[in-house]
Amino acid sequence: MGKLTPDAPKFERTFLGIAKQPHYENVISNIYAFFFNIKEEHDLGDLFIRSLIELIKEKPFKKNLESFFIDFNIITEYPVGHNDEVDDKKKGRIDILLENHDGAIIIENKIYHYLNNPLNVYWDKINKPEKNKIGIVLSLTPLETKDDNFINIAHKEFIERIKRNLENIKVKEENKYLFFLKDFCQNIINLSSEIMNEEDLEAFNDKRKEIIEVSNYLNRVKKHVERQVESALKSLEEAKKGKYVKPLNNINKDRLMFLQSNNKDNLMITVLYEELFDIEKENCIHLIIEVQNKEIEEKTIEELKKNYKNTFKENEFLSWGSNGDILHLVSKQYKINHKDLTNLHGFIADTLEKDSFIKMFEELSENTQL
Repeated sequence: MGKLTPDAPKFERTFLGIAKQPHYENVISNIYAFFFNIKEEHDLGDLFIRSLIELIKEKPFKKNLESFFIDFNIITEYPVGHNDEVDDKKKGRIDILLENHDGAIIIENKIYHYLNNPLNVYWDKINKPEKNKIGIVLSLTPLETKDDNFINIAHKEFIERIKRNLENIKVKEENKYLFFLKDFCQNIINLSSEIMNEEDLEAFNDKRKEIIEVSNYLNRVKKHVERQVESALKSLEEAKKGKYVKPLNNINKDRLMFLQSNNKDNLMITVLYEELFDIEKENCIHLIIEVQNKEIEEKTIEELKKNYKNTFKENEFLSWGSNGDILHLVSKQYKINHKDLTNLHGFIADTLEKDSFIKMFEELSENTQL
């Protein structure tokens, strides 16, 4: 039987993604403007303008833009109209304007926003000969510009042409701007891949009922797992082993829960269950004893390893959490079968007791050096 759904695209994290600005149009425009400038220190010459003009020439437009290989100005957020104009439709800003003494390339940069800009006003505002002037709407997906003076080029199409032409340029390996460019290209590819294509959506339309049924079933399983984990930790709370905590922030919500020490707020038993729902991971949960924002004395660590060497392997001691400020004193992975999943409450409670998590947790709660 064929797959129910197409493969999801894989995304590489980028600096703009880490900074939570991967889709801001003004940020994207500023980066484009930097690389368009042949006089900038990126040492990539006319790579961007040459790639753009190549794409323009492949469209059904007869334009003379050869002068842009020599010299031109780059302006972002170029104002159109005046504040005292009555008609708001005549106000706006051109995202990127490339112009020289006798020509212009007007670029409207679209990421997620709907195209409702007054393109005709932009066109009329730039007083250059029509044979040396062209408008471009850069977008994530193909769209109709509804203006004969503007053509549509996809961001990914532009980036792929840049990457192809980059192969013919000799660039020093230590050029940091080459790294910036490659990261920026990946950011555009990520944004483009987030938009589902017609084939993917056709698959959803064809198998809509089955997909929704599977999605509803998955949600039932997730709720079952959450209730089971919560129940296990609450039973330990009732036994006065600690305080049950469910994370409220979006990063940890729906992926883990805690049992917090009664004596030390920074000491916790963590049940991490997100891998149960990750197709690329094993069907596992992780049981962890962790301490937050604290350096542990070497003496305490050595005692832990000595006292629990028969319970935990060497590589299960001491690792850092994903955000770098949480120390996992011990972390152990457990593969879960359908019977374990049925009674996950019992599996977690029994394993925490059997594998000495509770014993270690209570000892650390009383440790004055922690």
